[in-house]
Formats: sequence, structure tokens, C-alpha cells
Amino acid sequence: MSTNSDLKLWLSIWVKPKETIQKVIAENPDKNLIALSAIYGLSALLGSAQSFALAEKVSFPLLLLGCLILAPFWGYLVFSFASWVIYKTGKWMKGMAEYKHVRAALAWSFVPMAVNLFLWIIMLFVFKEHLLKNFPRDFVFNNFQVNLIYFIFITQLILSIWSIVIFIATLTEVQGYSTLKAIFNTLISTIIIAATFVILGSLLLLILGK
Repeated sequence: MSTNSDLKLWLSIWVKPKETIQKVIAENPDKNLIALSAIYGLSALLGSAQSFALAEKVSFPLLLLGCLILAPFWGYLVFSFASWVIYKTGKWMKGMAEYKHVRAALAWSFVPMAVNLFLWIIMLFVFKEHLLKNFPRDFVFNNFQVNLIYFIFITQLILSIWSIVIFIATLTEVQGYSTLKAIFNTLISTIIIAATFVILGSLLLLILGK
């Protein structure tokens, strides 16, 4: 996001996703891909660290450093794999987009996650290492912290829903088919992607268990 033109795209994707993705693809389908990968990757890795209470096993500073380093790589990997699945299943519905166009549609739909990342920073500042431990089970909240958690939860829910709305719109635009087909394409792809991660996760646990 180095120019005024880039900033306009980051703002317009919220309310004009179809027009914005047209501009992105016309200029460069890989535009801001690394930055978007880092934003998604860091949010996803922090979420996983919280879910698995990794700060109970790894020092808090080291865990944060690891998330920061791995974020762009993890985000890029997820975007690339998910886009490939969406691209392939989209072909079943006569989708016209190239692979990079689908990836751009997916990556740019995660612009709202930039706000989510800001919310993570607030939570880390308030709850510190407790956030990535057995949170909220082993944490005693005051009134401010309770209200903050509710506010952040609701905001994250709204951001997630809006990301989905943006993606359906951008996918519809690049694939050249109806919104209904875009939703169906997304549902099929989500099932395939989720099943893939469940299988890989199960295999990893099986290997570690041995």
C-alpha cells in the first residue's frame, strides 16, 4: 500500500468490490498480494495460537515473533491453495476467470482483516500473554475487559460477514457468472478445503502421536 492509488483501492473494496477488483486485475492481479497475505496470515496464526493455548508451551515473545515471521508465508500458501480449489471447481460452472484473477478476488476480500489485526493488537496490549494461554477460562475479567471482549467479538463477526460479501461480489465479477453460482462455488470449495485441512491435521496428530 505504497501509493495514493493503492489506498483508494483498499478503501473502495469495502463498498465497490466489483469495480475495485476490475481495477486490480487490469493493473496487476498480484497487486498487494504479499501485504494481504501477511495480514490474513498473522490474524490466522494468532487465532490458532489462542485456540491451542500455545503460550502455555512456548514463550510469549518467541510465539509473537514466530507468528510475525510466518504470517506472509502462511497467508500466501492458504490464498494459493484455496484459490486453486475455487478456480478448479469454478470451471465446473463455466467460470471464465484465470487462476490469478480468482486469487486476487480472494486476497482482496480479506482487506477487512486489516481492522481485525488492529483488534488483535488491542487485545494483546490489554490481556498480554494471557490471551494466548487458556483464555478466557483461566482469566478473571473486570467490567472494562468484559465490555471490550463483547465489542471485539461483535466487530470481528461483522468483519467476517463483510469479507464474505466482498468475496462473493469479486468472485462473481471475475468469473462472469451469477451471485448464486458464486455462492455455490464458494460452498463446494469450502467443503473441499476444510476436508483437506482436517485430513492433514489428523495425519499430523497421528505422526506426532507415534
